[in-house]
Amino acid sequence: MAGLIVGLADARIAFLVDGSTFLVLAGAALAIRTRRNSAAAAGDGPGEESTSQWLAGFHSIRHDAILGPLVLMLVVFVLGAHATNVIEVFLIRDSLQGSSVAYGFSNALEGAAMFAGVWLAGRLRRESTRVRAAVASAVTMAMVMISAGVAPTLAIALIAFAVGGIANGALNVSFGTLMILRTPDHLRGRVVAVVGGLTQTCAIIGPALGGAVGGLADPRTLFVSIGLIVLVSTGLAAIPVLRVQATDRVPADDSRPRPADVPVDAA
Repeated sequence: MAGLIVGLADARIAFLVDGSTFLVLAGAALAIRTRRNSAAAAGDGPGEESTSQWLAGFHSIRHDAILGPLVLMLVVFVLGAHATNVIEVFLIRDSLQGSSVAYGFSNALEGAAMFAGVWLAGRLRRESTRVRAAVASAVTMAMVMISAGVAPTLAIALIAFAVGGIANGALNVSFGTLMILRTPDHLRGRVVAVVGGLTQTCAIIGPALGGAVGGLADPRTLFVSIGLIVLVSTGLAAIPVLRVQATDRVPADDSRPRPADVPVDAA
């Protein structure tokens, strides 16, 4: 929305709208209801006795055959996505001859498309399906970067960004659900802190990286190059994850016991 508002009005209005959204965010946070997974709360986490408390989150992720590779995949993806965010304005305005409004519209379109990805991933009930959805979403995002880089027209690039929005939403929900359900209650806060810290660090480094490489090549080449890097890293991370599934070490569904008064759909 910001690009559209800046293009059609001015930056002051954009900041006012942005500030008001945090009120909505606060209301959403207050509306969240949580429950504890009593089955996962008991017992020691992997290596918890031999690992200091603040490293327990890292240790838990490293020993999870699914989360470990997926977190590495996520780190590279976030780096690439935030690097291309810096370059995207030059791709649209210089390479594709778009306006400021077109740039804003591309971002708005991608953000709106995320709702579709969130809805689709939210309907997944099997853990194995969520794993495949997370990998497929990351692959799709890499292909979107490559497609945007070679797009002959602005319209085709906008379609690619919309597909990327769907994949981005699906990746967030599928990975987030896997992280929550595969982590014991007593380690969940530390695992979420580790993943959040890693992704936020990448969100800071990514724009700096995009700015640093921005002058080394044209926007099209950079989009394709970053997309290829994300694609290769996703493929390497997917190999051990899919191998675990092939050997039936990943549960076919969320078979953990739940409180009697909590429906399955609440997971």
